[in-house]
Amino acid sequence: MKEMCRIGIDASSVREKFGGGKEQVLINLLKGLYDRGIAPVVYCKRVASAKILEACPNAEIVNLESFLELRRGRTVRDILTRTFVLPRKVIRSKIDILLFPVPLTGFAKFACRTVVIPHDVQFKSNPSINRGIKFKIIGFLYGADFMLRDAIVSISNYDRKEIAKHYSAFDDKIRMINNPIKFGECSKSNVNREKQYIFSNNLMHSHKNLDILLEAFAEIKERGWKGKLVIAGRLYCKDKKTRLILERLMDSGCLELTGYVSNERMNELISGASLFVNPSSYEGFGMSAVEAMGMGTPCLLADNSAVREVTLGRASYYCPAEDARVLASAISRALENPQPIEFLADTAKMIKSRYDYKKVTEKYIDMFEELGRLNG
Repeated sequence: MKEMCRIGIDASSVREKFGGGKEQVLINLLKGLYDRGIAPVVYCKRVASAKILEACPNAEIVNLESFLELRRGRTVRDILTRTFVLPRKVIRSKIDILLFPVPLTGFAKFACRTVVIPHDVQFKSNPSINRGIKFKIIGFLYGADFMLRDAIVSISNYDRKEIAKHYSAFDDKIRMINNPIKFGECSKSNVNREKQYIFSNNLMHSHKNLDILLEAFAEIKERGWKGKLVIAGRLYCKDKKTRLILERLMDSGCLELTGYVSNERMNELISGASLFVNPSSYEGFGMSAVEAMGMGTPCLLADNSAVREVTLGRASYYCPAEDARVLASAISRALENPQPIEFLADTAKMIKSRYDYKKVTEKYIDMFEELGRLNG
């Protein structure tokens, strides 16, 4: 194919405020396309256009407002939009490839090749989080995605195996491409070691185990550790017990909740941490830990799903994820016996080499061009 195929991206899932790791994957990919001089057609709601253009100033924005009367049915609204509105927009744009950066892509066949990034099939691999009719509905919707789309992007080898295991009929459509990451830069020389703290973020879902982290931190405080726990982003409190621990730690002054912060502030928090901790019971990739390792910060991670693979086996790990006492002991060991600076620096180089957003974007471009040739 002599000319680069015309790329379209469905960004109807992008919100005005921060939308989590899945959205960050899209933003990083848009930055990578812009750096390559590629101007994608981006279908998004008006409130998200500024965020899209900040990442990719040369993007061609197509307004995708529809079914706005469904104020409380965001998922249903988005599926209806992708089924009945987006196909007509795609035809007018004359694109060759349409990327869905999130699942639940609707029930339409498009006049071009289509790609979906499901990010994981946790509802199959970790079914305890989705039971009953909800489990069946999600399984059906993902099945429709995989049947109707021409390619499925898995974000790790673990993720690829899980998709193939539960949706074996679509194994030949799966392409493994890791998440693109734009790593922050923050000098370790500015860290004040007298203000030690453990850092964590991305704890907005039940399987992220906020309660386990809080219980473990409370235990190491009882053992005499003088530092703080700092948590960024939105939190998911499972029950009254978790809220009580949260309030007790806040009242004692050893817990700091920052809420959402700027990228610059996030880089400072990660870089200055004595230890980054992720107690999640499931990760299809685990961007937060990878970002921390890319900045040379030591990490302690629950050892399950794709975690060890994606972090190249170079973090500290504990198991099982749901055992607060095991986590507390692992935190104590990691703080008392930190990984050598040279090892952390070498790890950062390896991580950046593998997941840099520019390199990963090239893999997406190769896939787009391959699928674009099939259109001809």
